[in-house]
Amino acid sequence: MNTTRIKKRLTLAGLILTIGFTKPVLNVNAARVETYIEDNDELHKYYDKASKEDLLNSLEQNPYLSNNHKEYVKDFIEKIYKKYPDLDYTILNENLKDLQIFERSTDDIVNNSNSGNKDVKGYYLLYENEIYISTDVEYKEYVLFHELWHATSNLYIDDIKTFKSPTYGFSYGEAFDEGITTYLTNSILFDRYLSYEKQVFIVEMLVEKYGEKIIFEYLDKGISQILYILSKDSCYTEANNFVKLMDKDLNELTSDQEKKELHKYLFEINDEIKYIVLSNDDVSQVHLLDKIYVVRVANNKKYFVNTRIIKEYLQTGYIRNIYDEEKTYYYEKPIIYSATT
Repeated sequence: MNTTRIKKRLTLAGLILTIGFTKPVLNVNAARVETYIEDNDELHKYYDKASKEDLLNSLEQNPYLSNNHKEYVKDFIEKIYKKYPDLDYTILNENLKDLQIFERSTDDIVNNSNSGNKDVKGYYLLYENEIYISTDVEYKEYVLFHELWHATSNLYIDDIKTFKSPTYGFSYGEAFDEGITTYLTNSILFDRYLSYEKQVFIVEMLVEKYGEKIIFEYLDKGISQILYILSKDSCYTEANNFVKLMDKDLNELTSDQEKKELHKYLFEINDEIKYIVLSNDDVSQVHLLDKIYVVRVANNKKYFVNTRIIKEYLQTGYIRNIYDEEKTYYYEKPIIYSATT
């Protein structure tokens, strides 16, 4: 059964998902929503599962997008199907039918995002199905692809006041959502621009533990499925607190004690590094994660950080850069990045 979404233009922004360097905005006018679609099985009560050809046809027939923007979106479709051919792209297909993309000055982007974040480069409005990106951004492709991933996982069905969103439209889980979205963007544009560095670093550690299935299940069933997965290695209360602390840390509101709780949980579910991190008297559990992810993006290089890298860092004070996997580089540890300070 197919449902036609009636497009309504409203001056009040609904869900705003942004890409920036400090904090995103996730605002929902709950009065406009009556129900939430829990997973893709429920989604397919309203829409048939889309194929790649469906996406390309929806893009071609879109009356709002310029030819230039259509080329960007077509490239995005090609890349996601090459990397993740088995993902369900039904939401993206529906959004492509009337998606609009606008380019605005940085000032306009910052002011209209209502985020209070001066580093915002773009955002996606769920209710209006519109993407806004800055004309001044150096990596337009990266920003646009990031917002297109949001349009791949968030859909509003206006005529039945229902939407499908991994965070169910609330701010709970926003840090995890931005980490996932950035992870997916980086996966198809590996050596490009980075955003939400710390959040994607945490997601990468979870992917190392659980595999990319944790991302696929998140896109299918939402943040509640992440709690279910994490609870198997801890308990629901601890998993729930972890997600909340991620959100708080994203907004730079965590105390040192909360940072310690956040990092301890992350390290404890990764058995390989649990012992070396938690038993090392010289390691500051409060700031270790902060220091590793900062080193990771130094010099605009992409550092691949996994448990082996963390162990090397703790033991030697060096971070291995495998930006070029055929070569091995070591960067001497500055005092500011010391694991013992």
